[in-house]
Amino acid sequence: MMSRSNFLVSNESMKMKMQSEKLLSVLVMAATVACGPVEESTYENSTDTSTDTVQVEEGRICAKSYFVTDGEDPSEYVEYHTDLIDSIAERPDFEVVGFDDIRDCQHILGTLFVGYNMVNLDDEAPLMLETIGDDLWVLNNLQLTDLSFLSSLREVNRDIKIGRCDGLSCGGSQSLSSLDGLEALIRVGGNITIGGNPLLENFSAMANVRELGGLIEIKKNDSLLNLDGLAGIEGHVGAVWIQSNLSLVSSVGLSGVESTDGYFTFLHHPELSEFTGLSGLKYVGGACRLGVSPLVTDLSPLASLEYVGDMLTMGKVGAEELRFDSLTTVGGTLGVVNNPALNSIQGLRNLETVGNHLDIYGNDALVDLEGLNSVRTIGGVLQIWNNDNVTHIDALHTVEEVAGGLLVEGNPMLDPCAVRDLLDSIGTDNIGGEVNTTPSPEDCNE
Repeated sequence: MMSRSNFLVSNESMKMKMQSEKLLSVLVMAATVACGPVEESTYENSTDTSTDTVQVEEGRICAKSYFVTDGEDPSEYVEYHTDLIDSIAERPDFEVVGFDDIRDCQHILGTLFVGYNMVNLDDEAPLMLETIGDDLWVLNNLQLTDLSFLSSLREVNRDIKIGRCDGLSCGGSQSLSSLDGLEALIRVGGNITIGGNPLLENFSAMANVRELGGLIEIKKNDSLLNLDGLAGIEGHVGAVWIQSNLSLVSSVGLSGVESTDGYFTFLHHPELSEFTGLSGLKYVGGACRLGVSPLVTDLSPLASLEYVGDMLTMGKVGAEELRFDSLTTVGGTLGVVNNPALNSIQGLRNLETVGNHLDIYGNDALVDLEGLNSVRTIGGVLQIWNNDNVTHIDALHTVEEVAGGLLVEGNPMLDPCAVRDLLDSIGTDNIGGEVNTTPSPEDCNE
């Protein structure tokens, strides 16, 4: 009988083989499609029912989407890019070309995909390209060190993807060290994704981008030192996910972002010592996950944050004080977890509502919960556990309702009378779920 692990390997191999065959057949089909200029100065995207258009000026207009590759077999590199394969399959206007075939294009009305080039592209003369009507993808170019061939590019109507990471898998350009060449870029109508480029040290060439219509995703660029390429983006963005850039030492470039529709994730930067780039953040419409940056000792840049629509977690930082001074509402779970130096959560003093669980866990230097005095309702479980030095929990006596249960465990310095007083203050009738406490309130001798 085949083991589960062997089955998964076999199944994945079959999936990769099918994807590779699908891509190669699509490329053969696409290579037969003719290309030519069109007269229109405005293009309506035929693959989308939206009314997005890209305005172009005089110049040579190339109406298709173009896959720029050196002709090497790309099949072994495509297993992580199923959406790209599907996109090509659904787009009969995709044409496989070399740089010389599109060198005179000033306006590409579809997508430009530069990928799976095994040779050095740095000697390519710059394209005349100024606008792209759909997406710009730059993936898996083994010897590409910068984007100087795009030095005239001003606008991308949809997404820019300079590499990418999905889960544990990444597909960047292995030699890319900068995005020099994008200095003229001022507008991205969709998302900016930069991921899986192991030698990328900065993308400051994008600092002139002033208009962003979607989200920012910067993940797993192991040599990235700063976020200066985001310095021109101000106000509202769709979402932010910046994670696992292991050499990052500065967050300053992010300081213009004030609000998001969706999530805001800023995690796992072991060399980062400041959160200065978060100083402008006021509103997060989705989940907000911060931390895994043990060198960060000052959380005061977070003092402007007022609202989080879903969960808010702060964990594994080196700060002694939690500084969410303006925060009034967390729509989901609030988690303060595994912060070994944290001795004060006074920065939560204006928080009134927690929509789901309130979780205080693994904060070994914390003695009391002063700062939670304004919380009235908890929509899930109230959990205080494994905090080695917590002795006072009376700050929670203002809580009027806990819709879930109550868990108080693993706090060795906590007196049973403190647990009894908390239960008496809230009232067991106002706790909607199971109550588990150690020590037991029955052990109180007062």
